[in-house]
Amino acid sequence: MSCHGLEFSTDALADRRLIDNNFRGEPSVHVETMDLAAAEKKRRDEESADDTGGMFGF
Repeated sequence: MSCHGLEFSTDALADRRLIDNNFRGEPSVHVETMDLAAAEKKRRDEESADDTGGMFGF
């Protein structure tokens, strides 16, 4: 994880060809889960930045 990161590693583990080749090369598969999680985090961060109501919303 310190070398390639979670997204690259997940893509590699989802690529059967890459597994069969003992992970020689780069993934040809892309798992969208990481993209969806990043988009949701960004949405939540922007939403909380817009919230000026304090901890209890008032």
